[in-house]
Amino acid sequence: MTIYFTSPQQLLQHLANLEEDNLFKIHLVQEDEQNLEEQKRKIEENIIEREKEILEVKKNIEIFEKSKQIMLSKQ
Repeated sequence: MTIYFTSPQQLLQHLANLEEDNLFKIHLVQEDEQNLEEQKRKIEENIIEREKEILEVKKNIEIFEKSKQIMLSKQ
């Protein structure tokens, strides 16, 4: 694409506009990256919490199984 400028001020204004546009786009990308990192962190925390819950359920199952065996052995 060819761009013609009639004065140095037009060129400088065009470059300033390009720079402002680029800075805005960089800012948007940085926000997206921050949001992505926050979502990853929340997902990791959720996974850890669910793993803890699974372990607790497994422990409860073991306790109930042992109780069942004890009750069966008493009969």
